[in-house]
Amino acid sequence: MQNKIALGGAAYERNMETTDRQGDDWKRLYLLHKESKLEEWYRSQVHTDDMLQRGLRDGSLLEDHRLSTYLNERGFL
Repeated sequence: MQNKIALGGAAYERNMETTDRQGDDWKRLYLLHKESKLEEWYRSQVHTDDMLQRGLRDGSLLEDHRLSTYLNERGFL
């Protein structure tokens, strides 16, 4: 992810033809990358096993089997 943000963010930074709103997320993540804070941000987005189990129990998270079912029915899994 870090490489993707570094390359994509630099491209947005060089591109003078985009509007201010285009690539907002890329630009924000690229700024974090330049400040050496991207990994910290990423880790804050990842759920631990305990967080997942708690979310499944309290209903704030759910398991979505649609993609695996679709792929399995078509012989991809």
